[in-house]
Amino acid sequence: MADSLPTNAELDALIDAALRDEPLLPTPPGLHRKIQERVLFAALQERERTRFRNTLLSALGALFVLIAGTVTVVTLTHFSLFYHHGVSGGMGLMDYYLNRFDVSWSSQIGTYALLLTLGLSTLSLWAGLVLFRTQMHLTPFCTTVLRWTTGDVVMRQAR
Repeated sequence: MADSLPTNAELDALIDAALRDEPLLPTPPGLHRKIQERVLFAALQERERTRFRNTLLSALGALFVLIAGTVTVVTLTHFSLFYHHGVSGGMGLMDYYLNRFDVSWSSQIGTYALLLTLGLSTLSLWAGLVLFRTQMHLTPFCTTVLRWTTGDVVMRQAR
């Protein structure tokens, strides 16, 4: 069965012989442009596949180098000893600043609570005034409208 299959050259000759008597039809308009777009799209797809593969391989290589470097540093510097016992004065001036911040935060907690309370109450008052102003514009029987641009109350006749 395998010897009865024609080769490419024989197949081309058979197709040419079968189509020799057929009249040539005109190509549809835009066929060349569509073929060019498909060829360009296929080339762009292949280029993007290559870029994606290279990006993934680069990321994998960087991850491998990072893990190998981390393992090397941990094994050579006895990191577990530093982790369990710490380094005396290892952070230098940063230890002083962190300690100072802890002390100042705990001594000034009342001030921070007061500032937070004032800020939240101001925000609540502002939200209430915005809602009040909105209700004044929706209700035709109200006569006063709080004008936010100048901050004063303007008398206005109900319509």
